[in-house]
Amino acid sequence: MSFLSYLQRVTPVCLLVVSLLSSVTAQAQTKRALDPASVSQPQPASLLVPPGEGGGTQITLSGSSQVCVNSPASFTSIGSGCSSWYWEADGGTISQTTSSDRSTAVITWSQPGTYTVFAEAYCGDNSSSASRTITVVAPPTPEPIRILGNASQLSATSATICEGSSLELVPPAGSSGWNWTGTGERLTNGNYRVAPTAGSTTYTLTYTISPNPCTTSSSFTVKVVPAPQGPVVVDNTERFGPGPLTLSIKNANPGYVYSWYDTNDNAPGANSTPLAQGSTFTTPSLAQNKTYFVSTNSCYASTREEVPVTIRLVRITAGARSRQLPCGYVTAPP
Repeated sequence: MSFLSYLQRVTPVCLLVVSLLSSVTAQAQTKRALDPASVSQPQPASLLVPPGEGGGTQITLSGSSQVCVNSPASFTSIGSGCSSWYWEADGGTISQTTSSDRSTAVITWSQPGTYTVFAEAYCGDNSSSASRTITVVAPPTPEPIRILGNASQLSATSATICEGSSLELVPPAGSSGWNWTGTGERLTNGNYRVAPTAGSTTYTLTYTISPNPCTTSSSFTVKVVPAPQGPVVVDNTERFGPGPLTLSIKNANPGYVYSWYDTNDNAPGANSTPLAQGSTFTTPSLAQNKTYFVSTNSCYASTREEVPVTIRLVRITAGARSRQLPCGYVTAPP
């Protein structure tokens, strides 16, 4: 059989197979088109449409990203065509929402930490949301107020000055935003000059210390006393025989602090720690004369004044007369 005769015999068969395959393919495509399960269905729209996605209205959420504990902070959300807002404050309390559409919220946190503020806006048929991370910080630890000027009885929170004197109160190092309360003169460097006339006056300073944005406050009390008038007068400075004495200042002022020492403040190795403080001092048991010292701390610390103590060991009585001999004096027998 020639090749030409072979082609003439098989060609009709191939054409029939191709025709059958085309028919089966067309029927399958028609069935798929009519099957509802095979057709892509539209998905329902989400209730919350994030800003810039899904066709929702883009909203903004403004407010500080760092707020202070127990300090109300205001947050505002803006969106075109939005009629109302819903707010959530992670860990915070929403104390109020302002404006008729509730687009502004005032939120307070009672503990430091990191929180999230969430705002949802309803804008026609859509809703959009926005959130903001907030860092809540506690106020800094109060630092002591320092002073410039002559004062006594100093502590971290108080000092005593003389009647008619003044004192400069100095804010803590590194502080700013100073706000003083109490009568005085604010100086350009932030110091506060005060001149109370009598009694005790307390001054309060409110301030911040960078980088903490929160305010804190410190107080300082200034006490006014009159200056000492003359030297101290001490009673009960002698006794007969060994034993203790209770030294007492006759002209003591209740506003002064009296300190007792057993060395002079100018002496080498002088004791800077007093034996006792107050208008009276009880000595240990003494068998011989001794000199104590007392300083008066009123509006300034005075130099130490001598207080001689005498111990008399012998008392001689002859008839109606008696005389006292100093310590260690011995008489010959009659």
